[in-house]
Amino acid sequence: MNGGQQQQQQQHQQQQQQHKVTSWMRHLLGTVPFPGPGDPTLKPDPNMPGHFQQKWFEVFKQQWKDYYKSLEAVRIGNSTLSELVSPLGLHNVTVANPAQLRRSIGYRGAMHRLRRVLRDLQTGKPVKLAVLGGSISWGSAVERGQDDWFSLLTSRLKAAFPNSNITGKNGCVPATPSSFMNMCLEQYMDDDVDLVFLEYATNDGWDVNNINRRKTYERLMRKVLSKPNHPAVILVQLPTVGMAFSPKHKEKVPFYQTVEDAYGLLAAYYDTPYLSMRNAIWRLAELHHYQMNFTHYFGMTYDFIHPLEPGHVLVADMVVFLMQEAVTDLHIHPWSVWDQEEVSAPLPLPMYQGETVMQ
Repeated sequence: MNGGQQQQQQQHQQQQQQHKVTSWMRHLLGTVPFPGPGDPTLKPDPNMPGHFQQKWFEVFKQQWKDYYKSLEAVRIGNSTLSELVSPLGLHNVTVANPAQLRRSIGYRGAMHRLRRVLRDLQTGKPVKLAVLGGSISWGSAVERGQDDWFSLLTSRLKAAFPNSNITGKNGCVPATPSSFMNMCLEQYMDDDVDLVFLEYATNDGWDVNNINRRKTYERLMRKVLSKPNHPAVILVQLPTVGMAFSPKHKEKVPFYQTVEDAYGLLAAYYDTPYLSMRNAIWRLAELHHYQMNFTHYFGMTYDFIHPLEPGHVLVADMVVFLMQEAVTDLHIHPWSVWDQEEVSAPLPLPMYQGETVMQ
């Protein structure tokens, strides 16, 4: 292939990608309705308040406008809260409203380690990010390295904190559970990492009674938390297989059939934030608030396991929303020697008795 042909091929690929992005964005903005079997039968529950029966794209923009207006009414020092969080602004959010992003925070905690990371970003220090998980965070079903949520998040943080050298390493391995990463962590994550995302609720399945799986997940958490830089850890919990299926599907699973709640106990025990896409979208996708359903995040023709671009945008928004909380918290409670002591404190003994202490 000569240089001219290569250039034409690159232009064609860029046009295809632009068309794909434009298409799903038009669906999101409501200018083109989502096709498929969900829409014709999707009728608002007449018992719900009136605003829940409106089309989501008619409501969300106003809700975000009101949200930021409320932030402008709060002042800390000489700045409004809106100005303080503006580098991490969510003005272009279209796939969730403020209430749903608040629900995505399954556990927030004191955020000592995350506060440290945000403080480093604000002061221009270098920050290394990492994600460990399965095929969703690896980038299946989207343009890997561009449209997956981890790449979207890394790009947004670079834009928000241009004076900080931000690097990201995607250590995800498709079709692997947390037990795999527990054995092979050193191959997929650098030791000097500052912020790590763990995404295993999908691949670790829905057997909530599997105590050995919880113990293995705890070992992985302890290994990551014990790295030299005392990295912040955020558990990113995505829907388990079957949760986004149609109610009529024989493998449909309910809200509670996931390991993420068991892992949430570990989040509380080790005081690491955890985010839940299930919590963020359930009322919208399953209960059809604002006339939404799972197709708005998983598309119509894929497997309803791997989110498409809108779903990845949502996950990145969930992380940014949590970071807004941490930035606000830093301004209300400035960094102190007590934060540093909490960050460098030894880990507690394992939550599950009889486990080997790994520091």
